[in-house]
Amino acid sequence: MPDNKTLPNKNLVSSEQIVELLKSQLLSVKTSSDLENVKISFLGRKSPVNDLMKQIVNLKEASEKKSYGEKMNQLKQEVTDLILGKEFELKESEYNTELEKWTDVTAYNSKPHKGSIHPITKAIWEMEDIFKRMGFDTELPYEIDSEDNNFTYVNLPPTHPARSSPPDHPSSCACHTARCARVHVVQSALV
Repeated sequence: MPDNKTLPNKNLVSSEQIVELLKSQLLSVKTSSDLENVKISFLGRKSPVNDLMKQIVNLKEASEKKSYGEKMNQLKQEVTDLILGKEFELKESEYNTELEKWTDVTAYNSKPHKGSIHPITKAIWEMEDIFKRMGFDTELPYEIDSEDNNFTYVNLPPTHPARSSPPDHPSSCACHTARCARVHVVQSALV
């Protein structure tokens, strides 16, 4: 990080000295704030580059001013390029350190995922166990069943509005209550 002590006397500074001094200071830059300080000290209002550019008013002839201006623009461009190069290096190293920390969440994980059973499902299973120990059986209902099992055997009248069956499946419909399972249990007991 440069300070006023490392910058040479502005009356004795040449463009080559400025570039060499910048290169040596860029080697010690480790953070973006250090780089910003270097940038200000070499391209700011009180920088040696700016002091050299101000010397153009002391030249008399237009051809001297033109060649001097071109040299100063080349110097400023070289200083800017060196600083931008170092800025790219710092950003690339920051990116690489972040990339090392990053984990690919889509990669295959050989560890099995540990999950848990929903509390309501646990309660249902516990109740089923209790009833099984008491001698009862559990019966799962069908999702689609006949119209007789859905309506006739559960005492729904023929005029009930829910009895309208879809035209593509006239004799089957979705079970709307758990009573359909009871009908199957009773029918299997009668057989």
